[in-house]
Amino acid sequence: MGKVTRIGQSRNSVTDAEIDEMLAPLRKARDVVSLVLTAHLIIEAQLIKAIEHHCRDPKHLEKARLSFKQRLDVLQALEPIDKATVEAVVVLNNVRNHLLHNLKRRPYSKLLSEFNRTVEKRLSGAPKADNEVELFMQCLVFTIGTFAAHGAYKAR
Repeated sequence: MGKVTRIGQSRNSVTDAEIDEMLAPLRKARDVVSLVLTAHLIIEAQLIKAIEHHCRDPKHLEKARLSFKQRLDVLQALEPIDKATVEAVVVLNNVRNHLLHNLKRRPYSKLLSEFNRTVEKRLSGAPKADNEVELFMQCLVFTIGTFAAHGAYKAR
C-alpha cells in the first residue's frame, strides 16, 4: 500500500503499519451494517485527531459535542480536503444514518452504490469486485486511507 499522503500537501503521512492498525476492526466486520458503522467510527476518530491538531486545548472540543458532519465542516475550515473525499465521507454518513434511524432497515443497496460510485470517480481504473458488498469494502478502505492522512499528525 505504501504511504498515503495528504492530498495537496506532503507534511502528513500514514505508514502501512498505521493503516493496518486502523483497518483491523474493519476486517473483523461480518456484515454490511458492521462495515458501515466501523468505517464511520474510524473516520470520525481521524476527524477528531485532525481537528485536535489545530487546537491549543483540545479538551474543550469534547464539551462542544459536535456531530460527525459538524466535525467534517470544522476540519474543512481548518485545512483543505479535496471535494471527492468530502463527498465520499458525507455519503458514508448518510448510509450510516439510514441504517441506524430506519427501524425497518429498508434496502440500502442504492446508498451503497452511491458511495461506491462516489469513490470510484477518484480511482484510476475500477476496483475488481465480485459483488456490491466487496466493492463497498474496497471503496471503504480507499476512503479511510485517503482520509486518514488528515489525522496523521504526530504529537506536537
